[in-house]
Amino acid sequence: MYEGEYKEGKKCGKGIFKWVDNSVYEGEFYNNNINGKGKYVWGDKRIYEGDWVNNKMEGQGTFIWPDNRKYIGEYKDDKKDGYGTFEWSDGRKYEGYWKNGKQNGKGKFYNINTQKWKSGIWIEGKREKWIDEDEENNNNNDNDNRNDNPKNNEKNEINDNNKIFDFNDNNNNNE
Repeated sequence: MYEGEYKEGKKCGKGIFKWVDNSVYEGEFYNNNINGKGKYVWGDKRIYEGDWVNNKMEGQGTFIWPDNRKYIGEYKDDKKDGYGTFEWSDGRKYEGYWKNGKQNGKGKFYNINTQKWKSGIWIEGKREKWIDEDEENNNNNDNDNRNDNPKNNEKNEINDNNKIFDFNDNNNNNE
């Protein structure tokens, strides 16, 4: 059921769409599609608030799971892609680069037991290696001038489709 603005017989502008499974989207529409800024709440209480393009999460957004896990960062084609931070409900965090829904590239992991950050390299959701402080300091000097460095833009295993696999636990918690 849709309540909102129309243009030439199509959903266009601000509106609310409710599905039979109790999912609700409130935000902007264009040409009958979810487009622009909006908030989607699934029937199972997952929440995404952020940018949409043609019914897909695209751009900046925040995704929150019912168990309080949270991702804040960039999306492309409905998947985590770009720079973002994932936080588990127990306080662990991964901050770094994502591609196609998985950690990919340089990132850092916050360990709640040691209360320290540790940098590493991830490829397709799997940590390939830890980077020691000396190596990281040398790399930081090289990386500060790259265009994809988040400082310049101002702006453990995790799978696509918002199904989470905790790369530090052996019990893969699927959503």
